[in-house]
Amino acid sequence: MVAVAIRKTQIARPLKTLIPLIQSELQMGNNAGREHYEEAGRLLNEAKEQVPYGRWGSWLSNNFDLSTRTAQDYMRWARHREQIRSGAARTEHSSLRDMTGNTERNRVSAQA
Repeated sequence: MVAVAIRKTQIARPLKTLIPLIQSELQMGNNAGREHYEEAGRLLNEAKEQVPYGRWGSWLSNNFDLSTRTAQDYMRWARHREQIRSGAARTEHSSLRDMTGNTERNRVSAQA
C-alpha cells in the first residue's frame, strides 16, 4: 500500500479572485514600481499553492503575459522582503534587479 500525502491548506482566496488582483498589481508595478511587484509576487505565491502540481507554467501563461522567469523573480522578491520584515534575512537589496543579479539593464535597440 502506498501512502499519498495530500496537502490540505486552507484557501484564503480562490484563483478566480487572485487572477485580477495579480493583474492589477502587475499593471501598477509597470507604472509605479517595486512595491506592486512585491505584492504581485506575494499573490503569485498564494496562487501557486492552489495550482495542481505540474500545471503552474500553463496556468501562468493562460492567465498572464508574464514569463515563468519573471514570475519566479517577483515571487522570490516577495519572499525575500517578508524575510527582511521578520528579521530572518539581513541583506537589503535596493531593487529586484539587484536581488536577481541582473545589474545590467537590457535595452532594446531603437533601430530594431
